Amino acid sequence: MNISIGTPPFEVLGIADTLVILHGHTCSPFAYEDGSGTSGVLSSDTFTIGIENPVSLWNIAFGCAHDITRLFDGSMSSLVGLRGGKISFVSQLGKSLGIKRFLYCPVPVSSTLSNVVSSSIMSLGSDAVVSGPSDVTTRIVSKGQGTFYYLTLDGMSVGNKRVPYKDSTVVVHDNDHDAVNETEGNVIIDLGTTLTFLPSEFFADLVMALEEAIDGEKVDDPKHALGLCSESSTVDNLNIPILMAHFKGGDVEL
Repeated sequence: MNISIGTPPFEVLGIADTLVILHGHTCSPFAYEDGSGTSGVLSSDTFTIGIENPVSLWNIAFGCAHDITRLFDGSMSSLVGLRGGKISFVSQLGKSLGIKRFLYCPVPVSSTLSNVVSSSIMSLGSDAVVSGPSDVTTRIVSKGQGTFYYLTLDGMSVGNKRVPYKDSTVVVHDNDHDAVNETEGNVIIDLGTTLTFLPSEFFADLVMALEEAIDGEKVDDPKHALGLCSESSTVDNLNIPILMAHFKGGDVEL
């Protein structure tokens, strides 16, 4: 996501992240769910967004990071905080644009592996509208004063076999309130996480279904990072099934 900061504007490339609250430029302390973190200073300046019809927004708060730890390698220019909360980037834009809403359509992985040049789509404010014959929607579940985006996952399908969502340990601590069992809002959508993390029981059922569907020989991951790996002379011989995530209100093919 291209954003310009200051006057005259200085362009930076930002990575959209729904687990980050504040816009952070690699230059207020940040702490992330995976243990990564940064420290620096909190400031405010003019932000210019948009390519065809750029709009300048004044007095936008952002963090300027000096010390970066763990998973950040310094090549990243900035993180765009799209999480909920009063100080998040999207909430600050809502005050200027009149509506706190964003639309982010990432480029499919298949597109990044080809030679075709394509870009993800980011729309803000009243332009953030989902429309199209193949689009699906699912309700974001509110968790008190929390700022995560919770969705309800009913299960997943491996080919024609449906695997229902399962987690016997689901409890949610909402500020000072007692822990309560939840049947909705059982997953968090996070644009900044590469892998999908699932409850151990549900994950085990999903792996079993995949092992039954994939024809290749099961082998150990040479990097010792992933648990399910198969080997075959060609990808076509693996007979890799289609994975489908069944959210409440809509299904998404992975």
